Amino acid sequence: MAINEKTTERPGGKSRLVRGTTKGLLAPTKKLASEDREETYVSPLAASMHESMSDLYELGFVDEKTMRKFDASCLTPVREYDGEAIKGLRVREKFSQSVLARYLGVSLNAVGQWERGERKASGAAAKLLALIDRHGLEHIR
Repeated sequence: MAINEKTTERPGGKSRLVRGTTKGLLAPTKKLASEDREETYVSPLAASMHESMSDLYELGFVDEKTMRKFDASCLTPVREYDGEAIKGLRVREKFSQSVLARYLGVSLNAVGQWERGERKASGAAAKLLALIDRHGLEHIR
């Protein structure tokens, strides 16, 4: 081992090599995707607990699978939008179905089906609708 390296035991009996840590902390093994985005929590308590759990993850005491489950339980779920809500959002922001479709990366037909209640927005489109609802169209331009 080189200078400033040590082997540490992790929960579950796994060991790993840690190099050049500062202030005695272990270096994180991987960065989670959730660390790159602004997060909205269910409550202030959930935010505090998530911060503590993230610190434990960075120290190597929580594995990635557990951290992802914890992320899912603390973060606010994406709202489901019915046809009226989507149309109301579109009218409020003063844009047509075709403009909304272009910003969401879906077909004009899909937006029409959502507004008529034939289908529901899901995945990335639902998340973008939530962002538009919360912050306006300017947020995703």
